[in-house]
Amino acid sequence: MQINSNELQIVIPAAGSSTRLGSPKQLVNTQAGLLWQRTIDVCLAISRSITIVTGSWRPSSVLPNGVIECHFPRWSEGMGSSIAYGIQNSPTPTKGYLIVLIDQWGLTKETLHEFVSAWNGENIQLANDGNYKGPPVLFPAHYQHHLSALRGDEGAKSLIKQSTSTEQILGNAALDLDTPADLKFFQQIDNAKNKKEQEHDFT
Repeated sequence: MQINSNELQIVIPAAGSSTRLGSPKQLVNTQAGLLWQRTIDVCLAISRSITIVTGSWRPSSVLPNGVIECHFPRWSEGMGSSIAYGIQNSPTPTKGYLIVLIDQWGLTKETLHEFVSAWNGENIQLANDGNYKGPPVLFPAHYQHHLSALRGDEGAKSLIKQSTSTEQILGNAALDLDTPADLKFFQQIDNAKNKKEQEHDFT
């Protein structure tokens, strides 16, 4: 399903300081560039209207066309406040919002496209990855006011609990980079993938 940029606004809350990891997860090196660059690249396959919310850090390179940085001075207030700030400073879409976390490294262009294509456009849609149910999350455009009013560190959990929602299977949505153990696992997978690709190039 081809989505026009005015239909779906993607918001990537990426303002936090990665306290548990011990260093900014946004700047973790991957085979596809820094983590923030990789996440944006995956999202660009869905929409060319993307807002990345920064705070404890800022990108040092030029953002791709269609991507805007929204620097949140009060980033320490938490995920909910960061999402709200991103919504408040993003173009208003005709169809809805897609919230993607900066460290969801298991997502691919193909799986995220399938996730969005399955959306009915009427209800909130959560990713389902086994016991995990959460972002990426799709919100109809009429939730703009509610998303803009989020506060604190719970993200949009309270809003989702109060609303009608559906779930769509999205493999590897639960993979993230919160701890040093998460980072080690990611690096093992990323390096193995790169080695496999290099071997394929020589066959």
